[in-house]
Amino acid sequence: MYQNLKDSYVENMLFSANPLQLIIIAYDKAIEFMELAIEAIDAGLDNIDNLIKKCEYITKATEAVAILHDSLNFEKGGQVAKDLSNFYRVILEGLLIANQKNDKELLQNMIMMLSGVKQAWEELERREYGSKSVATEKAAPAV
Repeated sequence: MYQNLKDSYVENMLFSANPLQLIIIAYDKAIEFMELAIEAIDAGLDNIDNLIKKCEYITKATEAVAILHDSLNFEKGGQVAKDLSNFYRVILEGLLIANQKNDKELLQNMIMMLSGVKQAWEELERREYGSKSVATEKAAPAV
């Protein structure tokens, strides 16, 4: 029952989010999955379940970053879109390397990089829409 309520809440949040909030949510998910991959590495990759989890989390982080890249509008975004495209490519390449080498430090560095850019998106979202941070809105209701 809780999962159904949570799914409904998330679905409602996504449908009611403005475009900048959707970008911020993708950043949050990429960061969250990288953090989970680090936890799986810390738990020990000699355990096959942890190895599988690490790979799954990095795959999900990759998907979130790919969504960010695919959402770029090069006609309207100009140089900023090109710069973000290069940034996302660096992150995607880093995820591939981190997955191959089980590199926690690389994952942590990419989390810091994504967090910094995410803050810029949050500031833009506040200026454009005057709303609260998505981070405060995204928490699932206590059930």
